[in-house]
Amino acid sequence: ACGYRWYTHLANVPDSTPTYTWVDTGSISNPQFLSGLGDDNFAGPISLPFSFVYYWNSYTKVYVGSNGYLTFGRGANVASGAQPYFNTFPSPATPNEWIAVYLADLTFTDNAGNPVPGAKLWYGTDAQGRFVITWDSVPYWNGSAPGEWSGRNSFQIILDPNDSSITLQYKQIDAGYHSSYSNGNFNVVGMENITGQSGLNIAAAWTVPFSAYAIKIWHPRTFTCTGTDVQADWSLTERGEALFA
Repeated sequence: ACGYRWYTHLANVPDSTPTYTWVDTGSISNPQFLSGLGDDNFAGPISLPFSFVYYWNSYTKVYVGSNGYLTFGRGANVASGAQPYFNTFPSPATPNEWIAVYLADLTFTDNAGNPVPGAKLWYGTDAQGRFVITWDSVPYWNGSAPGEWSGRNSFQIILDPNDSSITLQYKQIDAGYHSSYSNGNFNVVGMENITGQSGLNIAAAWTVPFSAYAIKIWHPRTFTCTGTDVQADWSLTERGEALFA
């Protein structure tokens, strides 16, 4: 992935191995709770308190998806489809420039559209100046369960402006996904750049449950790939002139 590298807390690599240290709301200055998340949707943008470097671009806002991911630049709805349900990384298919923290068929609402009690997404800055986004006690969609939800999952992503690193932490990942997902990628972890041509395929179809797990993704000291990172953003005129980002 152009020089990106990642390690779990179980690795033994000096100065690179992360330590699992869950960040709760008590460690956040003025934590904010995001409304509007339901089943298979996204919300935002959330403004970052700094400019975060992802690959070779800088971003000041992110969007978050109910199914456990964030996107840079623009929002996108990522929902499960036919088997393998969720694609692994990288992929040129939209969306691009995004991170799957724990991509699964999650839901913040029940089959009647009511909020699932206790399920929330919160974010804010910790004492180290890092930006933390947390999916807290969010269940899986499960058509066979009461209210069509089951299990609870708490995980977070930490963006550190000091070194452009990305930390993923998993406080508790439960079983509880619908039985139809058991033979495919019911959960995916990874990331990719703005064109979908470079990325990290960290995990797919993890065995659950698990808890107290950390992954740290280090920004490249030196990029190991070259390329032109350009795509059309939107059309400006009827003559087909376009703005490029």
